[in-house]
Amino acid sequence: MTPPYRRGGGSAAPKRPPGVHPALLEAHRADWKKARALPFVRRSVFVQLGMFAVVLAVWHVPVFNPIKLLVVLFHEMSHVVAAWLTGGVVFGIAVDPGGAGITLGMGGSPLVIMAAGYAGSLAVGCLLYYLSARWDATQVWMVLIAISCLSLLMGWLNDFTATFGVGTLVLMVLGTVMLREKGKTLVLRLIATTSCLYSLIDVAGELQMTPDGFQLRGQTIGSDVGQLATLTGLPAGLIAGAWILVGVVAIPLLVRYSARAEANNEVKMRFRRPRLHQLRHGLYDPDNIDTIPEHTIR
Repeated sequence: MTPPYRRGGGSAAPKRPPGVHPALLEAHRADWKKARALPFVRRSVFVQLGMFAVVLAVWHVPVFNPIKLLVVLFHEMSHVVAAWLTGGVVFGIAVDPGGAGITLGMGGSPLVIMAAGYAGSLAVGCLLYYLSARWDATQVWMVLIAISCLSLLMGWLNDFTATFGVGTLVLMVLGTVMLREKGKTLVLRLIATTSCLYSLIDVAGELQMTPDGFQLRGQTIGSDVGQLATLTGLPAGLIAGAWILVGVVAIPLLVRYSARAEANNEVKMRFRRPRLHQLRHGLYDPDNIDTIPEHTIR
């Protein structure tokens, strides 16, 4: 058994303690990072769950409509992409101030096109979540602007869609310059949360709709779930329940992943400091043997 290595105070200490294998130092470094990251994971989870609660609470508040309409735009864009991929022709998309949307086209696979709306809005929300946990907020902001510009290429069919689309792009460009990183992250998470919840809330509304669809301005608007039920022959309630189940499973996994990714980033930013600062505050530096606890190799 090699003698235990104890903390030393000399400045001329070797780079690696005698008898301590590099693998042990690496394992110790991993344990240290995990312990440091735990508080940040908990904080991130609470913040994100709070975001979901806030979005649910203000879902029917008119001031929240612009974000909901942006998510509806993503929903209709998903129909367009599915139509293109299955050989269909798309004439354009439109959103209504009441929160409904429509995609006009012909051809393609009706089943894939109908299913793509809710799947696409959930996918966009997950994508924004994933990128906001891995990239800088400004980089993710550019992705959001690119997605919004893509909707312009798909065609805006009515005046309201054009006005809303142009206004949204102008606000996003201004936000690039005016918002700080934390502000951008907050807006991105708000949009991502809304996009994730949209499929759940909208599908849940299918269970309370009229037999033919939603009522909008006195007119009946056919719903995605209703059309899927017609295409597949399955009950609309069963299809709605399946979509809700997918969202209920996906959202907790998404929150858990993003919380861990954010914690790792937080640890890197908080604890990558000059060595003297670390020693002054008693923090462990995995690359400095003066701060490594006792190790014993058997």
